[in-house]
Amino acid sequence: KPLNVDFTGSVPEDATTIVFAAPAEDISDKEKEIILDYTQNGGNLTMLLSPQEKKIAFKNIEEILKTYEIAMDYNRIYETQSGYCLPGDQYTIMCQFSDKEFNKPLIEAQGGSSLYMPSSRSFYYVGSDDSELEVEELISTYDTAMSELYGGTKTDAQMPAGILYLAAKAEDPTRNGSKLFV
Repeated sequence: KPLNVDFTGSVPEDATTIVFAAPAEDISDKEKEIILDYTQNGGNLTMLLSPQEKKIAFKNIEEILKTYEIAMDYNRIYETQSGYCLPGDQYTIMCQFSDKEFNKPLIEAQGGSSLYMPSSRSFYYVGSDDSELEVEELISTYDTAMSELYGGTKTDAQMPAGILYLAAKAEDPTRNGSKLFV
């Protein structure tokens, strides 16, 4: 059900996961603090952060991601090889599940069929080797993928290419096992 923590001032006690479904605007400073408090007690987040053409920064969402040692690019991924995208649509790209325990049921259910993602952005790891967080990529592109600047406020950002991470998960044992999925 929809949740407006800026209005309610808290997350309901029975909430197990907050879902950000393709937000078009950043959250407020107050919402960020309420959500970070929620994650300190083991609350989970799922952020479906599709590329946004708007020239805005998602400063507060980025700060939440950073607490899980994940960052997002302000880009849109496209495929350079026609065999790895839908015909006539280089932005709906073929991608692959990583070979992680978490993905095994998804890989089995896929049954050899191809996995496609439309209009995607990339994410990357910003942690350190001595971190207690467990961060794993879940879905990535093939090495022929490229990206272009799309949205955000930077005009001179380097755009990543090659194998790009489209989905990841992080788990923080210091926050009672709080998980983030992007």
